[in-house]
Amino acid sequence: MKKLLTVFVALVIVAGGGLAAWRYREQMSAPPMRYNTVKVERGDIARIVTATGSLEPVNQVTVGAQVTGTVAKLHADYNSVVKKDQVIAEIDPAFLDAQLQETEAALVKARASARQSERERQRIEALAKSKIVSNQELEAARTSAEVAQASVLQAEAARDRAATNLRYATITSPIDGIVVSRAVEVGQTVAASLSAPELFVIAEDLSKMRVISYIDESDIGMIKSEQAVEFTVDAFPTDKFSGKVAEVRLASKVESNVVTYPVVINVSNPDGKLMPGMTANVSVAVAKQTGILRLPSAALRFQPAGWSASGSGGESSRGGNRAPGGSGGPRSSSGPGAAGGPGGSTSTGPPLDSEQSNTANSERHRPELPPGAQRGRVFILKDGALEMVPVVTGIDDGTWTELVRGPLDEGHEVVSGIMRATNNSKQQQDSSLLNRLMPRRPR
Repeated sequence: MKKLLTVFVALVIVAGGGLAAWRYREQMSAPPMRYNTVKVERGDIARIVTATGSLEPVNQVTVGAQVTGTVAKLHADYNSVVKKDQVIAEIDPAFLDAQLQETEAALVKARASARQSERERQRIEALAKSKIVSNQELEAARTSAEVAQASVLQAEAARDRAATNLRYATITSPIDGIVVSRAVEVGQTVAASLSAPELFVIAEDLSKMRVISYIDESDIGMIKSEQAVEFTVDAFPTDKFSGKVAEVRLASKVESNVVTYPVVINVSNPDGKLMPGMTANVSVAVAKQTGILRLPSAALRFQPAGWSASGSGGESSRGGNRAPGGSGGPRSSSGPGAAGGPGGSTSTGPPLDSEQSNTANSERHRPELPPGAQRGRVFILKDGALEMVPVVTGIDDGTWTELVRGPLDEGHEVVSGIMRATNNSKQQQDSSLLNRLMPRRPR
């Protein structure tokens, strides 16, 4: 039994070695590495900042009650159009009217007391001239008259306060607008203690609204006043609405360790489609270029094996600007799944002349850059090998990047990814053969 097991293990080892040698020979005879290439073209690029926000009226007033009492009447409801100083609710005035009468009675009493004190002061002053009373009694009479006069003023203030509270029992609209919400019913008691209870919310003009959107701190530096804004709402997914940035507020908000800043966007709503509280999907075009040279962003991210980026233009770790890219056959690629870019192209584009190559070598030594530009590098195929080309780029939209300066022109091709041809069927056969040769545990 042991001999059979030893022979079986030896056969497995020999078969595995033969299979490994065969696979190594297949890999050595595999087709050369191929590259996906994309042409430099002219087009438009727009950098978009997206966010969400909520719609609200430009001027919205909360109407409350300044006195405590029971709601006796309501003269406005949801969506009611109201005018300024129009009566919209009444609080039962019985208790407030009784308070007013009480303060008026106290005022009458205070005035009578003041008149009595004034007559007493005059009598004491007449006696003081005849030296019948002392100066101390004279001063006491004068003080009593002044105190009585102050009591009159105090009673008048209490009467005015009671009259004002009675007037507050009739609630009027502070602005022209439309009632957005109503928070009370007839017969409900409202208590005005530390804060006024909410009765109505009135929006002044729904034809002019605003969106409060929160922009991430990484994008807030690109948001400026008067920038054009487009947004959509879920109620009308096919309609696009426009607005302008009014202001960027400094009151930041932190949610899930992300800092955002509120941005106010003014919106025109002449047809009344937009309603308060709707969620707006905002897109702000912070930069836009039309009719410019652009190259795929994947080409700027492409990093072949054996190359290391150093400095702005990048240098090859092999000591040169070229690396072998396989045989000098066609540089087109086909098949699915190229890393870093779209499918391959069979056209080659116009060649780079010697003057453009000199410009490429000196580009990375040029210190000045246009505002907002940055240095980068792409790779092209020349004589079947990779060649690095330094470029200066501008704005990007995630797919395309503006080519500000460089030796490339419209029609040139840049490498955006690598593809190696593989035979999936052979790999599956090798794997199944190896699985059949492996020993199995007895059941």
